[in-house]
Parts: sequence; structure tokens; C-alpha cells
Amino acid sequence: MKTKTMKANPRALLGALMLSLCVLLGLTGPGRFHPVAQAALAQAGAPEQPPPTLDDRLAEVARRVPAFGGMYIGENRALHVYLLDTTQRAAAEAAIIEVFGRPRLPEGGIEVEQGQYSFLALKAWHDRHRLTTLTIPGVVTTSIRESKNRLQIGVDSASVMPAVERALAQFGVPRQAVDIVETPRVEFLQGLQDTQRPVLGGLQIDFGLGLCTTSFLAARAGAAGFVTCSHCTATRGVVDGTVYHQAVKNGVANRIGAEIADPPFIVNGPCPGGRLCRFSDTAFARRSHGLNQATPLMAGDFGHIATTPYNSVSPILTKFRIFDEVAFPLEGETLAKEGRTTGMTEGQVSDTCTDINVSDKNGNDSGITMLCQNRVQANSMPGDSGSPVFRWESSALQGGLPSAHLYGTLWGGTKAGGEFDFSSMGLIESELGALRTSIFDAPANSAPEARIITPLTNSNVGLGGFGIQLQGEGVDYEDANLTLKWTSDKEGALGGGTSIFHAFTIPGTQLITLTVTDSNGAFDVDTITLKVGANTPPTVKIITPTPGQTLYKGFQYFFDSSSFDPNEVGFSLDKNAMKWTSSNPGDPSHTGYQPSFTFSTLGQRTIKLTGTDSLGAMGTDSVVINVVNPPASGPPVVTISNPLNNNYLDPYKVVNLQGTAVDPDGKNPVSYKWVLQNSNITLGQGTVVNGQQIFQLISTPWKPSTNTIFHCGGYTVRIYLYATDADGMTGSAFVDVYLGYPPC
Repeated sequence: MKTKTMKANPRALLGALMLSLCVLLGLTGPGRFHPVAQAALAQAGAPEQPPPTLDDRLAEVARRVPAFGGMYIGENRALHVYLLDTTQRAAAEAAIIEVFGRPRLPEGGIEVEQGQYSFLALKAWHDRHRLTTLTIPGVVTTSIRESKNRLQIGVDSASVMPAVERALAQFGVPRQAVDIVETPRVEFLQGLQDTQRPVLGGLQIDFGLGLCTTSFLAARAGAAGFVTCSHCTATRGVVDGTVYHQAVKNGVANRIGAEIADPPFIVNGPCPGGRLCRFSDTAFARRSHGLNQATPLMAGDFGHIATTPYNSVSPILTKFRIFDEVAFPLEGETLAKEGRTTGMTEGQVSDTCTDINVSDKNGNDSGITMLCQNRVQANSMPGDSGSPVFRWESSALQGGLPSAHLYGTLWGGTKAGGEFDFSSMGLIESELGALRTSIFDAPANSAPEARIITPLTNSNVGLGGFGIQLQGEGVDYEDANLTLKWTSDKEGALGGGTSIFHAFTIPGTQLITLTVTDSNGAFDVDTITLKVGANTPPTVKIITPTPGQTLYKGFQYFFDSSSFDPNEVGFSLDKNAMKWTSSNPGDPSHTGYQPSFTFSTLGQRTIKLTGTDSLGAMGTDSVVINVVNPPASGPPVVTISNPLNNNYLDPYKVVNLQGTAVDPDGKNPVSYKWVLQNSNITLGQGTVVNGQQIFQLISTPWKPSTNTIFHCGGYTVRIYLYATDADGMTGSAFVDVYLGYPPC
């Protein structure tokens, strides 16, 4: 039997005394566990060097292209490749061919998806955690999920997740990089001595000095929690914050509550002289999720009691729904109890409102008298303390469950067994105060609880980009319709729900708050602190014109550009943030990624592109070009104005092909032809007056699906515009466009 250090006050001395009573009247002895037989595994030998795995090969691709985040065959049978920098497409394709061979690459090449994590990082995290997480009971699988660009851990129930998350934190694996999912496996039979979620009456609890039983869930003075025995606390009759776990203590993973009410003994009035008395051996523990994010919320099955076969603790067959409370029993009534040691037992009430001088485990008088207690002729044993005592009937309530009438809480019995003693509900509530024990009680609402799951407090998060996932939860005894709202002290409202994505726009420390509110307006909050990284200036690039390029005066040109900013949504700047200027004051300025320029003056000038992010940081690029008069003779100068290069086209919608062709000779007419290069199909042709806009006639519009072959997920095609002048000289221009066919 465990002992404890006595505190220098009367209640502490009394608590120490009460520990000596636990086995006899408290029934808090250690639980009995069935050993699990494990067969010895004989190892005949192991290779000196394990064979390379798929992960090893993917890591080799990532070593060649660090932006590589994994690849998978999509539903369209195309090879999808995650890249942190999508401009590395060609390098990734080459690396995949080098490592896996050309046959691994589909004929159409690869399809790039924006990645969040490099494969080298994923593999390092995976290698770091797997040997530990695979030893956690309930873990089914660990893997790198290539199709998700994330790690994945399969567990057989949600109750395993906190242990897994602790292991991930221990090895420095970012929680947001891991999907923990419930995965089917062979199930074990669940009993009163096993961890059960949601918690309900009749289950084993561990309070650090022994094992007891939850009596029933309850709401007390607006606080949600549960009732158990006073002697199932560290110090009986004293509120010392005893922490409870279900079924056993396991760090913070199984924590379900902490003691907040434990009435003191009385020494006068109805109490015999020189003795210590209580009317109920009960205490109330507030539902508690602990002090850190690793502690899960305690989900409670409010108003229910577990049930097993008679005299058995497993499996739990169903549950009783508490219909009402009965203040006091009557002699001769048949009552049952559900306890962690002997399960469900049932018998007749043999004594009511009996004062009992309680003995210690050695049969000596303890000096304690339990006033007005009740006795039932039914079996109980150590550990059953706290068991709910009830009368049940087979008539089903809503949901098809048998109903139970709650009578009180079991606290003791005789050494020989065969009977148990319990405190009645009337006296329990006289000491603990009014309790709401079922949905049929008067609507005394209890507040919900809030918990932020990820990211962990004090995490460093990036500014902008694709943002991060904020995950949280709320629990409430009476209410399933909870409202969850996220806010920041710097950025205001962030969104609602258990999971949101948010891209932070303000660097520095931010206080993130999750507020969970029930239908009656009661609420709870949880907060974390995040350190949002500093802003990084954007990078912009002029694609066309190219350095030193010669352009003709009076001709229309479409410039092209790109941007990258890790702090902006989508990792790129808004088109209105892209500003084009010229060193020649006579040239106009423009905005956008692909603006149109026409120069009216001759000479060399510097074209500058400035990209400004949402916080005012700027990136620039520039090229020097020459503007000259067009030659006296030569082929037509051709410009395509629609579609522009790299545009996305819906294959099933009409597009008007537009462009211009200007002949330096000024001769007419100019003949033109639109050609689809991939299949050398002519899309349209005709003649125009020199300088007239060229476009496909409205009467014969081009719908890409009529001239292209369906390809799962789409592909890129090149469109040429050829123009031939009266002298037979031909000029041309082309654009590459993506035809967005749906996936297969």
C-alpha cells in the first residue's frame, strides 16, 4: 500500500488516516491486469545492408532537385510531382528519369503540384519518429503519403492520437506535416478497466494512489465534471486538486479531470462525540484538459452509465441512459451498480439510512462515522469505489437504450464481499450542491471547453504563403451544436470551425484565441502564442523582352513576367502589384503580368519591373532594349494578343484567336493562317488589310475540343500565327496555352 507525506494541518493528518481505510471501505486496491503472452522471435540473420526502398529513391531525386516533394500517379494516370518551386519542372523531370528510368515517366511528361514540404524533410522526419511511434499501442501504420506531400500515421482509435503527438513533438516533427487517421484493424473487446472515450459512469479511474470508478457525469454550479468517492482523492475531505486519469495514468494522455469539491468532515451536530462524520463519501472533479496542448479534451457521454454482463468487466455491451434521480432508496428495492472490478452486480437493499462506524483495513475503529448510508446485498470488491448505484428497467427511451434511475454512489463493503454500502443522491447533493446528471434534469447549463490542437504554442510560422492550418476542438455535455471562432490580437477574426487555413499578414508575435460557444451563450477560450516570421521581399522576373532585344517603333508587343513571394497567398504577387516603367520619359507605364507596349520614340531604354508585396517590400528586374524604325522591307511583324502565352483555356469553351500583322513594305493584302502545331491543323485563315487586327471569324469560332485529343488532366499546346505579305515573305509568332481537360 502506498503512503503519502502528511501536511502540517489537521485535514492532512486526517487524509493520511483515511488512506489506511481505502482497501476496506474505499476499495481502491491496485487493478488486476492479465499479462499478455509474447512469443520470442528468433532471428536467423539479417543482411549487412538493407535493400533500397522507394523512399530511398525518392530521396535521391530530392537530393538532385531539393524542391522535389514527392510524386504519385493520379486518378488521370499522369505522374503528379510536388515541387516547392514549380519552376523546377524540367529539372525534376530529368532527375526522375535519371533515378527511375525513362519508362517510369508517362509519355505526356509530368504534372506539377505546389508542394509544402521537401521530400528530404519528410523522410528525415519519418525516419526520426517511426521506430518509436510504431511501438505505441494502437498505432497501425506510419508512412510518407506521397499523394498528400505529408506524413501519415494510422491509429485504431482517436484515443491513441495524444501519445502519437507527444512522440512527434519529442522528435521535432511538425504536427501540421502529419495526418493522423483512424485505420481499421482487429479490435480488442473494451471493458471497464480499459480507456474509454467518451467517458461515462462506471469506468475505472486512476488518481495516483489507487484505482476507483467514475460514478456519473454531472454539471455542478456551471462546471462540467464527474462524481467519485472522497476517499478516491489524495486527501479526503480536502480540496487539493487531485488529478484523475481514465483508465490509468499515462502522462497527460488520459487525464480527464481535477478535484474541485470535497466537503470537510463534520464534528458536531448529528456526528457522535469524538468522531468525524460525513453524509456522503463523494467528491466532484471538474472536467479538465490540463495545462498544455498535449492533453486532450475529455469527451463525456453525459447522462449515461456503462453496462456489462453480470459480474463481468468486459466487454461493454451497451449503456444505460439516466432518466432521473431518486433521493433515497427503500428497503427491499432491487438496485444495481457498475464498477471497475466486479462489473455489474445487482441485489436488494437490506438497510437504509444506517450510521456506520467505519473500520480500517485491520478491523480497528477508524474514528469515522458515515451517517445515513445504505446497504445492498450484491457483490463488490476493491476498486469498485465510486460505482454508480441505480435501478434499471428494460423499457427503452429514445435511442433504444434502457433507462436507469440514479440512486447514489458506492463507497464501501465488507471484507468478505457480498454486499456494498452507498451514499444516496439526496445526501450527495446536500454536501456537493445541486447536480445535473441527465438531459432530463432542469436545464442548468454547463460551459463548453475549448482546446487548440495545432499549431503548438510558441511555434514559428511563416508570413503569408499558403498559410497554416489551425486545428481545435470543443466539448460540451449538453450541446452538440457548438460554435468555434478563431481570432488574432493583431489580425482580428480569422474564421470559424474546427479547422481553418490562414495566411498571416502581420509579422511578429500574435495571440491566437479559439472561442467555443454553446447554444445558451456559455463559452470557453483557449489561447496560444505564435511567432510570425519577418516579411521577405518578393522576387520578380522579366521573361520578355529579353536583354538587348530590338523592337520596332509603332508596333504592339506583349511583355511577360513572373513573381515569387513566400509571404503572399499563392506565393505570387497580385497583378496590380506589378509595375512596368521605362527610362525614356515618353514611354507609358503599365501594370500587370503581360502588359501591351507600343513605343513611339526611337533609341535605347531600360525597362524596369517593380513588384510590391502587401507589406510594401519590393523586388525589381530590368532589361535594356533598343527601339528602331522598322526595315524598309521584310516579312510582316506578327503579334498574338489573344490568348497570351501560358494562358489556361477551357477546351469546351469558344476562344477568339486575335493578333496583328504589319508589313514594313506597306503592301496589301496580307494573308494569315492560325495553326495548331501539335497536330498541324489549320484553325483558320484569310486575308486582311495591312495592319488590321487578325481574328478568327465569329461564324467559325475555335473550340479547342474540336481539334484536340482528350488527355486526362489536360496538356499544353502551341498555337502559331503565320502572316505572308504580297512579296511572299512570311512572319510568325506563337503562344503556348494549357488545355484544361478534366482528370480521369
